[in-house]
Amino acid sequence: MASSQRIGAEFLDAVHNYADTINAAAVEATQIALEHVQTRLQEQARQHENWVEIAEHISIFSQDGRVVVGIPNGETLSEAEDAEYGTDAQSPTPLFRTSQGIQREAVLKAREHMVATLGPVPL
Repeated sequence: MASSQRIGAEFLDAVHNYADTINAAAVEATQIALEHVQTRLQEQARQHENWVEIAEHISIFSQDGRVVVGIPNGETLSEAEDAEYGTDAQSPTPLFRTSQGIQREAVLKAREHMVATLGPVPL
């Protein structure tokens, strides 16, 4: 015969509070990562003549339910596409297509935040 015991409200409250802590840390870590990507892309853009005029327009936004780091629709979007992919008169200066290193840095910053908040997490 199996033995059962009811889970106490105190235990459930502790689990719920820990889940809230994890969620808050994850939201903060996500924001840290996105801000890092935006800042670093803007810094790199300012170093290239094809991007310098539109660097400040690089932002974080939602499109079709997804988080996007890029240039939102507007007058600078076509300038960004010309800078990224080039034109007949302008060589391409890929910024977004070469941002994997920045993305890795952002993941590390997010992970550091999670560890600082929650302690070591097994990978």
